[in-house]
Amino acid sequence: MPKAPKAVHPNSRRASALIKRGHREQRMDKNMKERNIKLENQGAKLQWFHDNLDENKKCYDNSEVCELIERYLGRFEEELEQIELANSIKGRKGLQHAAREQHIKVGQQAERKEYESIGYEIPDLTNKKHFKAFSEWTGELKYIPNLVQRRFKPCKVKAPAASKEESADEGISD
Repeated sequence: MPKAPKAVHPNSRRASALIKRGHREQRMDKNMKERNIKLENQGAKLQWFHDNLDENKKCYDNSEVCELIERYLGRFEEELEQIELANSIKGRKGLQHAAREQHIKVGQQAERKEYESIGYEIPDLTNKKHFKAFSEWTGELKYIPNLVQRRFKPCKVKAPAASKEESADEGISD
């Protein structure tokens, strides 16, 4: 007949060790879940960029990357228009899909703020080697750390040099 485990006194070292072990396991589970959620969100973002790559290109330049990011930031515009259309129908009380609309707008504002302040992190599409690695990516989350990523800020449109010279000439002729 197997022996029953001994009862542990609540103030003993053994009890405090068991409590520590339990807390550590809970903390590790929580961290793992947070990491998985972050990786899934990043995977969804990278999958969108992967699906919207131009197959004929070997790499992008900075202005094309900025354009691609702008398309990404505006990916929910069509859904917002549908929600506004549903809300504009007369005879309905209250707002339809208000929670979804608010969720989209808050997310867009946060992404836009990140893009304009510190830049938006996506795979480096300006380097041929990194572009090739990203285009061959199969969408598996475990390979995301192998992709080289870079932060891109909004591209500033530079004024043509001819217009600067004309404005300088106008200042001299006065």
